[in-house]
Amino acid sequence: MKHINPGLLVILLLCFLLPGCESGGSSTAGSSSRAGSADLTLRVDFGSLNQVLAQTDGVVSSIRIEIRSAATGQPVTETRVLSRPATGTVAATTFINIPLGQLVVSADFLNAAGEVLGRDSEVVNLVAGSPVTIFLSFLEAVTPDEPDTPVTTTREFVVAANVEQLLVFELVPDTGALTQQFVQDFGDNSLPFSVDIRSDGFVYVTFTFLSQIQQFQLNPSNGSLTPLTALARPLPEGGALSPDGRFFFHCQPLLTDPGAVRVYSLDPTTGTPTEIPNSPFIIPGANQPQRIFVHPNGRFLYVAERISPLTSGVFYAFEIDGTTGDLTQIGGAVTITSPRAFAFALSPDQSTLYVSGNSSIIDGFTIDPTDGTLTLVSPPYPAAVDPQLGEMVVDPVADILYVCGTTQGQIEAFNLDGTGRPTTQLSGSPYSLGSNGTLTLKRSPSGGYLIATSTGDGAGEGNISVLRIEPDSTLTLVPSSPVPAGAGTFDLDVVQLTF
Repeated sequence: MKHINPGLLVILLLCFLLPGCESGGSSTAGSSSRAGSADLTLRVDFGSLNQVLAQTDGVVSSIRIEIRSAATGQPVTETRVLSRPATGTVAATTFINIPLGQLVVSADFLNAAGEVLGRDSEVVNLVAGSPVTIFLSFLEAVTPDEPDTPVTTTREFVVAANVEQLLVFELVPDTGALTQQFVQDFGDNSLPFSVDIRSDGFVYVTFTFLSQIQQFQLNPSNGSLTPLTALARPLPEGGALSPDGRFFFHCQPLLTDPGAVRVYSLDPTTGTPTEIPNSPFIIPGANQPQRIFVHPNGRFLYVAERISPLTSGVFYAFEIDGTTGDLTQIGGAVTITSPRAFAFALSPDQSTLYVSGNSSIIDGFTIDPTDGTLTLVSPPYPAAVDPQLGEMVVDPVADILYVCGTTQGQIEAFNLDGTGRPTTQLSGSPYSLGSNGTLTLKRSPSGGYLIATSTGDGAGEGNISVLRIEPDSTLTLVPSSPVPAGAGTFDLDVVQLTF
């Protein structure tokens, strides 16, 4: 808003004439009335009530009048534009058959180009037998080259999956509390396996037992999910988005050939997934590829094998064509210490790939920046406390590696040395969540919290826990955690949306 001289006033004088109201006088005009309605006469005075208005020639050229129902916001009569009368004279217009009740009368003050320079409005209650007079004044101007700054809102959301539902929670940044905003049940035979959210709020879910992938739109104003495109695919599992949001990948464990990865291009505006021409990409020798991780550089993709054909766990590395999304395998199966590969993370400089699985060991592989080939780090990293590890999160600023302990329901935190090697655990680590089956771990978009899912105890009741990251990188479970999230809570993703 740009203020002008407050003495330059344009006065709109309105009198609603109802049964018993006499015509005549300086502030009224004649009308006829009907049951439940009345006529309205509006008078515009640019000088006789305030002589200083003679100085405002050229500022306002016309006045646009609207009358709306206060209850519905709908117009109750046509919009009218009155030319500015000469200084010292009065212009008048009459609206016929205005309904009784609460109304909003507004005036837009326009320049010669029809641009809004200023506006005013007032709520009035039109009651039979009671004339009403209001004044609308031109007190400040909105200039076309200095528009009002739009008001924006930022919210953080967690979308989680259990064995048959999708749940949406809002994360309160000040406290770490989760408040449930939405839930949808897809039935016993659905199994939403993986959840991935693009930065603009499009959500991609693989439904294993429904044999489809589904695109949703996350509404930032209320946290609801609207289903969009669904594509039939046989028993899909883990998915991932490219860092730039142009591609979506997911595992296809069961095909007539060995397991594969499917690739979809995503419309930049609508997010609609379209499978690329060369997809699916068959993995020779694969059994059941289950989970995917994409390097933040957008060049490399890693796929964890659920059931290894060997005694050791295996995963596969691919290079991504940045233009088409096509995948080219880098070497053959890569073996790890654990009997099964499960999750991936990167060192702070993104040159070392961490791989966890069904043991207490985290393997490290250096990544050749030219061709993406992997070399096992030696000597091995120190073992974790929990005998079965899940997902990992790296704090690249504090040089900390956080990893889920699945068996004991906890988060372990390791210091990283200058080479990205885990060394000692932080004070207080492991940090207990009080619920076993802790598999999935994400960091909040604003950076202050870790969010973990637990599948739950033998009864199958899963939950979500939020841990505050303290200034020394230690973790504190927020008082409101854990939050119930249904049977077998497994995957989740987080997003920050501004609207």
